[in-house]
Amino acid sequence: MLFSTIHMPLRLWVLALVGTLLLTLALCRTALAQPASTPLVRFAELDIDKSRLDDFYKAARENAEATMLEPGVLAFHAVAEKSNPGHVRVFEMYVDAKAYQDHVQTPHFQKFRGATDTMMLRRELHEAVPVRLGAKKSLPSRAHVRVAELTIDPAQLQAYKDAVSEEIDTSIRVEPGVLGIYAFALKEQPAQLRFVEIYADEAAYRQHIDSPHFKKYVEATRSMITSRTLLEAEPIFLGLPPASKAPAYYVSEFELTDPEGIKPYSAQVEATFRAFGGYYFVRGGQISVLEGEPTKRIVMIAFPTLERAQAWYDSPQYREIRPIRFRSAKSRVYIVEGALP
Repeated sequence: MLFSTIHMPLRLWVLALVGTLLLTLALCRTALAQPASTPLVRFAELDIDKSRLDDFYKAARENAEATMLEPGVLAFHAVAEKSNPGHVRVFEMYVDAKAYQDHVQTPHFQKFRGATDTMMLRRELHEAVPVRLGAKKSLPSRAHVRVAELTIDPAQLQAYKDAVSEEIDTSIRVEPGVLGIYAFALKEQPAQLRFVEIYADEAAYRQHIDSPHFKKYVEATRSMITSRTLLEAEPIFLGLPPASKAPAYYVSEFELTDPEGIKPYSAQVEATFRAFGGYYFVRGGQISVLEGEPTKRIVMIAFPTLERAQAWYDSPQYREIRPIRFRSAKSRVYIVEGALP
């Protein structure tokens, strides 16, 4: 009886805590407004040979689609200036510097660079400092995109950042048609701010600039902005990580037939799946058989999503070494989707 008296409040406390955490997570998934830790932001301005725009756009989309499978990527947006489609801006956001370094070493990025180097007439790469980064949990492939370039009076820079942060947070929270507003400063020029703004359509943009909170921001910052350039842009690719999905597991039950022959595969395989967010979950540990016929060896690789697991299995990197496994082992291989907690 004493145990029951103590145990029940503890259970209720745990349930309350779990409920609070789930509510917090649900609210966080609604919109991203300034990640808890400061991400690495990169911003590129490219001038592309206009006679090769279609080829560049195709290569850029292929690279961006593969990039969004990387575990450390938070956002990847590429847009072309509507009045000058050869002028392209790329906004990239990573969890940290290592994630960015991992990205530039990936085969798909190296392929993109090799394919497009001769298409680029000018390339400016900037490390950026986030001011306010807000986005809904998902974005459409088509949207109304605006780009802004602002110069702020250095003496009023902090006051401007405070005002624009409040405006962005409010816009993301209360306006369904405001899908994303990314405000950042060029690291080498802190008073030079750049904006990438994503709206559901032009009507949503018009509604936004007519909103009370936007008008309040305009009035408050009028004297702080020394120059302003506003541009409409055409999306090439708009990418955010997929909304919360179940993890997936690559499962291989196999029997080695050539222990020496499998060694090149074992030495290389981890590098192929790490780029897709995979990691060893089970790696040939001891098996305790409870029912049925035992298998010789089990390997399980965990991935963030089923799509990433399949993308790894189909990737050129893995296809290149897969025949080694075919020659050196008898396998039964499958991918299974896990369950959300």
